[in-house]
Amino acid sequence: MPCFDGMYPVIGSWIVGDTACGIGIREDFTAITGNDSHFVPHYFVE
Repeated sequence: MPCFDGMYPVIGSWIVGDTACGIGIREDFTAITGNDSHFVPHYFVE
């Protein structure tokens, strides 16, 4: 997993039915994210 500026990012997606609704980007100082990870949600608007 790549490391950017000392952080390991993980991207997750939110899907309802067959519609993409948003993504979440979680970053941590280790390759395994935990409860104290930085989290930035993004949602899609039509």
